[in-house]
Formats: sequence, C-alpha cells, structure tokens
Amino acid sequence: MVQWTAKALSSAGYSPVIVSRGYRGELNKVATLVHTEHTAKAVGDEAKFHSEFFPVVIGKDRIKACTLAAQYCALQKLNKPILVLDDGLQHYPLHIDFKVVCTKSSSPFWMDTLLPTGRLRQVPHSKCDAIVVLGNAIPNGYSMETDLFHFKLKIKLIRGTRLPGLLVSGLANNDEFSDHLKNEIGLSSVDMLSYKDHYNYSSKDLKIMEKRSASYNYHVHCTTKDVSKIEALISQSNSPITLSVWDTEPVSSYDNSTLLEAMVERIEYVSNNRLKKSSRKA
Repeated sequence: MVQWTAKALSSAGYSPVIVSRGYRGELNKVATLVHTEHTAKAVGDEAKFHSEFFPVVIGKDRIKACTLAAQYCALQKLNKPILVLDDGLQHYPLHIDFKVVCTKSSSPFWMDTLLPTGRLRQVPHSKCDAIVVLGNAIPNGYSMETDLFHFKLKIKLIRGTRLPGLLVSGLANNDEFSDHLKNEIGLSSVDMLSYKDHYNYSSKDLKIMEKRSASYNYHVHCTTKDVSKIEALISQSNSPITLSVWDTEPVSSYDNSTLLEAMVERIEYVSNNRLKKSSRKA
C-alpha cells in the first residue's frame, strides 16, 4: 500500500518521498537518505526496495527522518512534495494529515481484541481517514463510519521466468505467498525454504539454496524483499543460482480512485490553509 499510495500520488502530479523506519537496517539509528550504493543490510530490505522507485529516508526517530526528508524536498526543489510514511500511525508526536489503517480480510481488526487476549495494541478509531482491506473478500461486521476500501492481492512477476524452481521466502506469511506462487507457475505444490520476516541471509544459507535448487537447474523464486540480499551473496560467490523475482501488489476490486481523490482533497486543503497561515505570520 505504500507503493500504491506513492505511485497514485505521483500520477496525480505530486512528488512522493517515502519515510520508513528502515527496520533491521544498520543505519536506521540516524536519519539517512537512501542511496543506490546502500545495501539492504544497511538500510533494511523494504527501504531498499522502495528506493528503486522513489526517494527514501530511513530512521527510528520519525521526526528527524521527516525533517531530513523535508530538507531533501527543498534542496531538490520537488514539485508538490509529499511525505508518505510506512507504518507511521503509532508515532504520535508527528502531525499526520491523512491516516490510512490497513487490515487483512482474513483477520480484520474489528474482529480482534486487545492484548493480551488478542493482537491489538489499540483499537483503530474513527479519527483515521480511510480503512483499507487487503485480501480476496470484504469480511462482515464492519460498522465504523470511516470509508472502507477493498484491494485484492495479486502476485506479479517482476523479472525472470515462470519455470519450476525453489521458492525462498522471508515474509511474515510465507505460506500465503507460496499459495499465490504455485498457481502462477502451474504446480500443485512448491518446494520452499521458509525464513522469518526481514531475514538476513548468509553464505551458509546460499549453500543450502544451491543444494535444494540443483534439481531445478539452480533456479530460485524469491520476493522483492529478499532479492537484493540474495543477489549480493550470489555475486560474492559466483553462485550458479538464477532468480525469478515476485511481488504482491494490491489491485482494486472496484474503482478505488475515490481513495486517491480523498487524499488529494485533504492535501490541497492542508496545503492552502498552511500557506494562508504562513502569509499571515509574515
């Protein structure tokens, strides 16, 4: 949804800069602008992926990260700059102009409970601006006044082939990704190496991949979160592994242009009113 939001705003004439924590990145203790030479180990796998499409700033301290992002926008003289925060709702000191709560159709937050009996740290409330449901269907029981939008999840081949191969996946839900993939490559089951989310692969892991993928002529399927880390190991060791890279993208189940329209309406309102206040102060 971060990518969808940034691309949608870009198509509407804005210049998005993504601000991320840079989870598990070695440089995230200090606000850092992601450069091409940065590795996933340095800035985090998600930030590395986003940086292929948009400017990205990482940092555990979101206020400092947003400040650096704003400075970057000013230096580059970006047209209609806007900051898109990945997982930013729990950072209360930030002034956020448009809040989107994402939830899975298989386990919507309104059917869950607070910790310790459930998984919620807090219950999303009516002060958010949009609820996005990701999954095949809209679950029952939604009773909030906030507008709800539905996106199905579709797997997409970024590069490589659909030939059979070993799946290497380090996601929060590897089985879900495997289910999507087997339909795409025409297999009833997928041979998979499953790792924890944001896993940092080692040379030992690469040897295991080579052994498991030998029967597939060393062909490996992986995700966009994993590719930069695996490719770095392949390059270092001249491994025979070839990669097919996949991503899961949200696809609107109906016309979701109203979500973009709502974002744009708020952006323009906030921008115009801030300009008026600045003029009065001047």
